[in-house]
Amino acid sequence: MALLRHEYLIARGRAIYFRRKACMAVAIRLRRAGAKKRPFYRIVVVESSRKRSGQYIESVGHYNPITDPKELYVDTDRAISWIQKGAQPTATAKSLLSNAGVYMKMRGEGVEEVEVEKAIQPD
Repeated sequence: MALLRHEYLIARGRAIYFRRKACMAVAIRLRRAGAKKRPFYRIVVVESSRKRSGQYIESVGHYNPITDPKELYVDTDRAISWIQKGAQPTATAKSLLSNAGVYMKMRGEGVEEVEVEKAIQPD
């Protein structure tokens, strides 16, 4: 559901007309692809009012839960850029972004790549 901004318009002297104008809220979420019983997800930046598999603004990665080990790719620079612009990730997308080291990279900008890679490797 889009956020609403309220505007008051004055027309013809005393009459006040009320109008609601939709503002775009941007989210980072998973977009399902793949065949039946073989899911494949794209991590996309999308207007929050769009359908699950509808039109998206930009793809910032993908996730394949079928492969062993599970395949996860995230373009960290683009994901960080969208989060800093105000995009709100869903719970699942936030978990995947965290596993990819996006939030760690955001917090510690001076941290070396090796340390980030070491921290996100499963034990």
